[in-house]
Amino acid sequence: EKTTSGASRTEFQLQARTPRLISRCREALAAAMGGTTRLWHPKWFSRYLWGTIASIHLTGFVADQTYGIDRKKNPEFMWPWWHEIMRKKEKGEIPMDMPGYMLCKYRNEPEERWTAEREEEYGEFMGAMDAE
Repeated sequence: EKTTSGASRTEFQLQARTPRLISRCREALAAAMGGTTRLWHPKWFSRYLWGTIASIHLTGFVADQTYGIDRKKNPEFMWPWWHEIMRKKEKGEIPMDMPGYMLCKYRNEPEERWTAEREEEYGEFMGAMDAE
């Protein structure tokens, strides 16, 4: 059978379906080559999550190297102010149960309240670290 344009009916049907066939072929080709654009592809976890964690660690390492931060323990490192407090506690100049932050010159608001509540108990020892 011929249509008005002179083409057979099957040719006309093929021409009508050609755009759909082409789009299907493109979709199949895209799927065969790794898929189309999408948010979560199969390797998103290993690529982005571990990549982010690695970037954070790398940034920290570079910062440590830049500013010369040494990440090794040094047994020669001393805490003279802490040892001084402990020696005074051992000699009995400061009570053993007195918190160390009560001897500090700077205290935050909760420490100030705690100190005010125990002023009677530890008041005489508050300036123990000032005398040298």
